[in-house]
Parts: sequence; C-alpha cells; structure tokens
Amino acid sequence: MIHILQGFDPYQLTQARTSGHRATVRRKPRFRLAVPESAAIRVSPLMSAYSGPHGGHIIALISTRRSLPSLSSISAQTRDVLAHQGKLVCTSTAAGPAFEGAQISCGMRALDGAVSGVHIDGTANVVELRVIGNAKPRGICGTGLISAVAELSRRRSRCDGRLLDPDEVANERLKRRLVSRTATEVSLSRDGLVYVSQKDVRELQLAKGAIPDRIDSMLAAAGSRPISST
Repeated sequence: MIHILQGFDPYQLTQARTSGHRATVRRKPRFRLAVPESAAIRVSPLMSAYSGPHGGHIIALISTRRSLPSLSSISAQTRDVLAHQGKLVCTSTAAGPAFEGAQISCGMRALDGAVSGVHIDGTANVVELRVIGNAKPRGICGTGLISAVAELSRRRSRCDGRLLDPDEVANERLKRRLVSRTATEVSLSRDGLVYVSQKDVRELQLAKGAIPDRIDSMLAAAGSRPISST
C-alpha cells in the first residue's frame, strides 16, 4: 500500500521479502485525495520486512520514546517492541485475522452495526450487546469476538474452548441461544443472524496462542526474561 501511495513500483515485493524504502519520503500523492493541490504526503521509513513493514509502528515508537518500556500492536500482523539496555528489539507474528473479525462466521470491520462487546448477566442470564453506532447488530468485530468468547468461557464453554451442546446447559433461557447447524453455534442477536461458532472460538485460540510465543522469543533475543508474577 505504501509503495502504491508513493508511486513506487511494487514489483520487487513479488521477488523477495523486502522492506522497501528505509528513509522518510515526502512527495506529492499519485492519486486524488481531499487535500490542497500544493500539499505533499510524508511517509515514515518502513521497518524491516520480517518485523512487519509498518511505518505506523515507527511513528508510535517516536511518539512514546521517552517513556517506552514496551509497545504492542495486536492485529492480524502483531508486533512488539522491547526497550532493553539502550536497544530496541522487535518481533512480528502472523497471529491470524481473528482480531480483525476476518475468517469469522459473522466477522466484519468495526463499523456501525458491529458487535464490539458482549456481557452475559449472571443473575438474569441475559445476553447484552454493545453495538457500534447503537445500530441493529449485523456482524461482530475483533473486540466483540474476544468479549464474546471471554463471556462464554465463564458461562457456557469448557476451559478447552469447546462450546457446550444444548443438552449440557441447564438454564432454559441460555439453552435457546445454542443452535446446531453444522456445529454448535451461540446466537448473540435476537434474530440469530449474528452468532459465534465453534470454528470462531478456535480461530481466536490460534491468534491468542501466537502472542506469548513471540514475547518469549523477543525476551530471549534481548537477553531478558519475564518478571515472575509471584
């Protein structure tokens, strides 16, 4: 995207994993933007290819350099930076698109109608949804998926992430939320069109599992180790 924005030939990206330009570039945009004709676009240098060529992460590093112990960016391509003994160590992991709502049954971007939070009332056993734009639910974004799985793990799924079958749930109100199509699914919206499936839970588990592995690798590269919680 940065290559196209700046008018660079992106052909090199098909030949080898490369980071592209390593310097700040200031030039006129190569396509129409809602800016004055005299304006120019300044793009920060890109990080190394294997750390995720993300100029936005460099901007975040610069803006927090005075108080930076560590910095994390969690998405489909997740990145961590650790400041240790005067050096910065960076890691990047393909954590999967679950955090962005991709490859999720009802996944969508964080737009109006996206479920961004889920709460199951433990007393009334009512499913409460937080929906962006206070609109009718029409999908679920990354934060909504995380919230939904967290609530389900406390209420109706096992510690291994398996969703319970309807006959395993005693509460009738919650049981009605469980639907068996190709596999067990949990309806979030009242019309049943927005739901979380067993596959969705597994996608989130895969994404989450990549996070501690890359943190351990980063600490090992820096010659450090986790601080014990005890």
